[in-house]
Amino acid sequence: MKEMFCISSKAVDWLRDHDTPNHWSRAHFRTEYKCDMLLNNLCESYNATIIPARDKSVLVMLEHLRQDLMIRIANRRVAGMKWKINVGPRIQKIIAKNAKRAREYYGYRSTDYTFEVGARSGSVLSSKHSVDLAKRICTCRRWMMSGIPCPHVICCIFLLGHDPLDYVHDCYSKQSYLNAYSHPINPVPGIELWPVINAPIQPPPFRRQPGRPKRARRRDEDEEPPAPNVETNEEGRTKMPRSSYVTSSCRTCGSMDHNKRTCPIERAKKTMNASEGQSNGEQVSVHNMSKTSVNSKVKRAPNPRRAVTSTVGTSSKAIGSESSQPAQPVSQNFC
Repeated sequence: MKEMFCISSKAVDWLRDHDTPNHWSRAHFRTEYKCDMLLNNLCESYNATIIPARDKSVLVMLEHLRQDLMIRIANRRVAGMKWKINVGPRIQKIIAKNAKRAREYYGYRSTDYTFEVGARSGSVLSSKHSVDLAKRICTCRRWMMSGIPCPHVICCIFLLGHDPLDYVHDCYSKQSYLNAYSHPINPVPGIELWPVINAPIQPPPFRRQPGRPKRARRRDEDEEPPAPNVETNEEGRTKMPRSSYVTSSCRTCGSMDHNKRTCPIERAKKTMNASEGQSNGEQVSVHNMSKTSVNSKVKRAPNPRRAVTSTVGTSSKAIGSESSQPAQPVSQNFC
């Protein structure tokens, strides 16, 4: 952890917050499982065998997996019966490798089954481990985690003159191996012999989930938080940018880097049109100013139609007023 902290302190904080050391550190593994593997090689090897069936339909894929597992279990059961000793060939190779490394250590006996094991070359204060063969304990924890004797344990076993195979855990024994593969998968006849069922196949019932449908993208735990200027929904999740799933090009120049709104050619056209409009506006304003000044100097002549209309209206009023007055008698002067 100290070396990792020197490289990246954020990685150390992430491991402490998101996962426990029991999942990624052998120093924190539990010893009752007898497994010290950090990789998923078992899953990868099985996935490699089912690659031809992964692109088939569901029924064909399941039938392929059933047949593969049936053959695999039968082959393992037959191979286990051919073991000449109590452990398998893979365990024998690991013990032989650890036995060669055991020559580099020397054991100091404390009791009948407890030893102190240290390196043959080195100082007295060099790396040492305590081994208890009766309790099956070694301070390096390899024997306790895997169930296979480590070099320190084999060094002590050789001092007693015992066989290292006798100190292997029972989970690696021949009987345990046969018990694991003792349950076969029964064969299934072909599809032409399957019973015909006339019941219609209905889709699963659709049930709408409670609440408003979520439209924002769910961010992973290792993603950075959104920027302050990014649009978010009511849950605080950012929306996926449209550029991530839609490819667009400029309708003016055809480039994929921008669109028509941000095209430099369109911007240049807008600038030219704006400058031309400004010059035309100046000319129109000058023309209007000169026209206004000329009109202010010239006096308009009276409109003859208005004069005639006013005269006619006046005469009609005068005639109307005369007709409305009663007729007065004409006095005759007789001389």
